[in-house]
Amino acid sequence: MASVDQPPSSERPHTRSYSPSFFYRKEETERDQILVNPFRATSAVLFIKGITIWTIWPSILFFTGFATLIILIHKHVKNIALSPVILTVLGTVIGFVVSYRTSSAYERYNDGRKQWSSIILGGRTLARLIWLHCPNAARPVDAAHPPTDDERLNAIIEKKTIINLIEGFGVSLKHYLRGEHGIYYEDLYHLACFLPKYAFPAGHPLERPDLGFTTRPCAPTPSVADSLAEKANSGLRKSEEITTILPKNSHPTVSESQNDTKTTKADSQLPSDQQEIRQRKRHVTAPLNPFEPDQELLPAYNPPQLGFLEVLPFLSVIRSVLKGGMNAAGLRHRRNRKIHDDNVPLEIIWYIDSYIALLQQRKVLDVPTTNALLASILSLSDALTTLERILTTPIPFGYIVHLKLVIWGYLFFLPFQLVAPFGYITIPAVALVSIAFLGFLRVGEEIENPFGYDLNDLDMDHFCHQIIGPELSEITAWAPPDPTQFIFSSANIPLLAHRDVRSGAALAGSGISADELQSMLRTRRRRDGNLSTPSVTQV
Repeated sequence: MASVDQPPSSERPHTRSYSPSFFYRKEETERDQILVNPFRATSAVLFIKGITIWTIWPSILFFTGFATLIILIHKHVKNIALSPVILTVLGTVIGFVVSYRTSSAYERYNDGRKQWSSIILGGRTLARLIWLHCPNAARPVDAAHPPTDDERLNAIIEKKTIINLIEGFGVSLKHYLRGEHGIYYEDLYHLACFLPKYAFPAGHPLERPDLGFTTRPCAPTPSVADSLAEKANSGLRKSEEITTILPKNSHPTVSESQNDTKTTKADSQLPSDQQEIRQRKRHVTAPLNPFEPDQELLPAYNPPQLGFLEVLPFLSVIRSVLKGGMNAAGLRHRRNRKIHDDNVPLEIIWYIDSYIALLQQRKVLDVPTTNALLASILSLSDALTTLERILTTPIPFGYIVHLKLVIWGYLFFLPFQLVAPFGYITIPAVALVSIAFLGFLRVGEEIENPFGYDLNDLDMDHFCHQIIGPELSEITAWAPPDPTQFIFSSANIPLLAHRDVRSGAALAGSGISADELQSMLRTRRRRDGNLSTPSVTQV
């Protein structure tokens, strides 16, 4: 496989040694995302922590200092006041535009939350169908030929593995949306390390450059011209050189090696460069050791460290200009360079679907169950596609640039219009207006991509580790229940609302007929405690 430049272990940020004891850890990782109970008042600490002033203070400090300078010049040097007419007109327009910007960002935030609800629903439904409706058999069975103990054991192992993959889908999707490619994370590795690898292209260009080993080369482009250019410049990588989520020292199985050497009749009609790309995409590798990964595992929650460019965002523009990164060709090259041949959630859907296909081959599923299983898988795939759409379709760049220029220009000329009527009060007035406008812009930027580590982002770790994971574990904790055990138990009083205190078992053994029981059910208790029987109108 192609070697990937990795920093030494001492330089990798936020890495920790892996041990099997991680599976049994119960403590909760401290996170920055805020989960607020809407029916309780927000604490003062949480309120202060959620103020956007902590991220926009450099800009506020700049405009406040500039307003102070204007006041001093106006008072001691020269009258530089401007007419406040433009203040009223432009302020109203900016207010509407900022409101639209914030509402558009919140719509994306809300869409992301809806899709995670769909993932939770689809995972619950799929796990329930697999555990309850898929038989513990590898063949059609009847009373004369029941499944053997080995067949039942293997079927339970299969179902538990696939349900674990449902949890792995949510966890891998969380990392995928954050630009954290691969499976080398403490909450994901043991859920996906046994899977072979297929080169599914990523659906978005995000990455975490601070995570050394997660950086991947560009995925193969479908363009023949680009493929020929790549081959002429650096040569196409061989199939065994693909950078995958699997280890560098893993080896393909015998069947996989045979698949790599075969070329179908349809492939033989393709150009040689496309044949080589297709063979690369077919290449799969052997499973990994779940207890001895070849790389250190990153924490499940690993936010990037903030640098000067995040605290002082205007410095990034200066750096980009100095490095020549503001031209269109440079931006396009950087975007393409960050696309990875790595889409773990899509691969997990692939393997879950292959299990349903295996059950169909065994002929152990009826048509309604098969349709329900496929519909649940489709809901997971649809949620993945929608989340990719949200992630790769930001607010138009020209709109954002123009809005920022207008707001910064408005705040720049604001002191000139307030200096005459307000005097020294202009300084706090400009600070407050800056907090209002820049704060709304910052909130819109945060919730526009709600999948990161910002304070207002979706708490995807909560969805994965507090909702999906525990629920799937509880589903598989017990064998499918026998309804007769609780229906005909002594604790079940089915006719209690009809003033009959006999249990289900007592009713079944009382000797009453079905018609008599149905007549008893027509008698119901009214609000005053008396019994009433609904009248039947003859037509």
